[in-house]
Amino acid sequence: MTYRIDVDRLMVASSLAALIEARARLARAELAALRDRLQTLSDALATTETDRSAFTALVDNRARLRDRVLRDALRAIGGAAHPAMSADETQLALEEQAAVSAALEERARRLTDDSVSLEATLESVAAKEDELRRLDARSQMLVSVNGELAVLRDLADESSRVTMTISELLQGVGATDAPAATWTWPLRGVITQRFGPSALGLEPPVTYLGVRFTHFHDAIDIAGSLGSVVTAPASGRIVFVGHLPDGAMVVVLQHDDGFVSMAAHLDDTFAPPPVATGQRVARGQVIGYVGMTGLTTGPHLHFAVHFNGQPVDPLGVLPPSQSLP
Repeated sequence: MTYRIDVDRLMVASSLAALIEARARLARAELAALRDRLQTLSDALATTETDRSAFTALVDNRARLRDRVLRDALRAIGGAAHPAMSADETQLALEEQAAVSAALEERARRLTDDSVSLEATLESVAAKEDELRRLDARSQMLVSVNGELAVLRDLADESSRVTMTISELLQGVGATDAPAATWTWPLRGVITQRFGPSALGLEPPVTYLGVRFTHFHDAIDIAGSLGSVVTAPASGRIVFVGHLPDGAMVVVLQHDDGFVSMAAHLDDTFAPPPVATGQRVARGQVIGYVGMTGLTTGPHLHFAVHFNGQPVDPLGVLPPSQSLP
């Protein structure tokens, strides 16, 4: 409930100071939840490691029992007189060994999964702590002379860093011999901002088709409620899961047809992306959930597409079946 209130405050913030305060409250709530998850994962990791050690010892014991079964069989073939296990005992011993070995494999898989989740949560905690430091610094700027102007310049600098990072992430491999892929929308909803020149002062300068624009939105924004499912628009491989300099959680996909797409402002706390770098995904597979990470005043998906390192209007590759403003 508290988190929902913090989201509502951010969406109705009417001044820069109110926006920064609301964003900080939201980040603190998310950080508290992330630290709780970090503790839960650490405890689970320790328990799984203990279980794995115990099952490893059981597997070793069952292996010795299997060796005894083999020796008894060889003695029986050679006609040696030796008290051997009955057929039922032998079958039971082998079945127990198989069950224990399967349990050990399950513990090992769980240990790997928990380790991956722990690493991702640590990255989210670090990103949230960095965001709070930036927000605190901006709060201090506001009380100084020309404070709002200083904050706006700082936000513009951050926006430029985000643009540079996105450009690096979306370089991709360019043209390939693969056939053109069939794309689907990553999220169903109303497009609240289209690709192209923008009047929004925080949008960075971009050169598009040889023309330099002072402010340019090189993606589309699709409105969605918190937690809405975001899917892969086409098949490909995940090349990045993590945060941009402004704290936005993103998933970057290198598609089989040479295009690269990015889903941004995803949730990183309550429903983090269920994918990892290097993983192959199919069209329509869930890659994340709508959140409010990064510089945003409302839940939505920022969806960008690049080809040969250049931004492409996503409407040029997506089917014409979405609500437009």
